[in-house]
Amino acid sequence: MALFDKVANDRGADPLLRDYAALQFVWHQIDTGAAPALRTRLAPLTAPDNAWRPLAEEAQALLDIREGRKDAARDTLKRLSQDPAAPDGVRGRAGGLLERLGS
Repeated sequence: MALFDKVANDRGADPLLRDYAALQFVWHQIDTGAAPALRTRLAPLTAPDNAWRPLAEEAQALLDIREGRKDAARDTLKRLSQDPAAPDGVRGRAGGLLERLGS
C-alpha cells in the first residue's frame, strides 16, 4: 500500500502510472478502507478523458453497494454495462452486479 501511495503522489511519475497506482490503492482497500478517503482518490480518475475511468466508476459502484447506496450503484452499473468505451470485462461485471442487485 505504501508503494501504491508513493507512486500515486509522485508528481514526477507518468500520469497514467500515477492514476494506476491510485486505482490499485483503492482496489486493495475496497472492502475495508475508509470510503470517503477512497472516493477522494477515485474522483480524478472518473473524468471522461481518464484512461482508468471505467474501472474507477466500477470501484465507486462497489463502494456504493458497501455503504447501502444501491440506487447510486445501479445507476453507475447501468451506465457502465452500456458503455462502449468500457472494457468487455467491466461491462460484463457491471451487468452481473445489476442482476445481483435485482435490476
